[in-house]
Amino acid sequence: MTVTLIFLLVIFILALLFLPFMRQIAKDKIELSQTTLPKKFEILFAAINAGLMEGKGELTTFDDDPRSVNMFDENHPNMLIQFYYSTANLAITLNYKFLQKELIFKKDYPGLRNITIFQQKDIANDFVFESSKRIREHQQKVGSAGLDSPYSSAPMVETNVDEDPTALLTGMYGDLSLSQKRSIANLMYIIGSADGSSENTVIKKYTFGMQLTTMRVKWDDCKRQYSDFGEQRVFEDLKNIEEGIMTQVILAILPLVVDEVIPGKPVPNPIRERKFFESFAKLGYSEEKIENMVQKIMLLSQHFGMG
Repeated sequence: MTVTLIFLLVIFILALLFLPFMRQIAKDKIELSQTTLPKKFEILFAAINAGLMEGKGELTTFDDDPRSVNMFDENHPNMLIQFYYSTANLAITLNYKFLQKELIFKKDYPGLRNITIFQQKDIANDFVFESSKRIREHQQKVGSAGLDSPYSSAPMVETNVDEDPTALLTGMYGDLSLSQKRSIANLMYIIGSADGSSENTVIKKYTFGMQLTTMRVKWDDCKRQYSDFGEQRVFEDLKNIEEGIMTQVILAILPLVVDEVIPGKPVPNPIRERKFFESFAKLGYSEEKIENMVQKIMLLSQHFGMG
């Protein structure tokens, strides 16, 4: 009797562990029967291709396993990038040879069942940055990277995919200096953390990450600039930015001002709200002017059926 109970208990525990996994596998099959992996991750694949293979890589799919895709370019015969999607997680593996010494770098990205275009760009930037860093280290360890190595610095990736709306948003900030873009991120942080919210809490906000991706800047670089030059640099950088760009900045920061105490009903945080209006007043935008700008955007959205 005791042996039977133990056996049943083991079966029960295995079922608890195995059933969720099988449900995710079943969801994979349904998802990949409706769209291929190259289509689902079109922006991500294009950005990694641009960052590591100069946009010349070609994708190879496998009829017997729709969860796998390889990226290879004849001009980069020493590099192969493998993608494997399972249970809503994407594993990306870089295989790279330098002077016959192989580097294998793998990174997993979980929870991508409903991945957004902004997340695809963010993941691609992360993988290209990490891969370039490891390639440089591998080259230096094995031999000499050389000043003309394409991986001497991590590239910022671009895509030519028509369905990538982030390209239009990125273009809006094209005339700004790198310092100005970092100051926009730092202004977002100043306002988002005004009530004592931790750095981690602020930078994990969706709107914060999306803005960094759109401007193609990294938070560590922004934070370093803020540490070196303080708030004075932020307001010096932003005081003469044209109103069209500043409208976009205001719209990006507004979600950081509110708390969703009740789901679907955002409520302004009084401390962050005060910091928001104080900050923009220094840039020549009164509370009344900001309200008028936001009102115009709302009316335009309603006119074009977006609100």
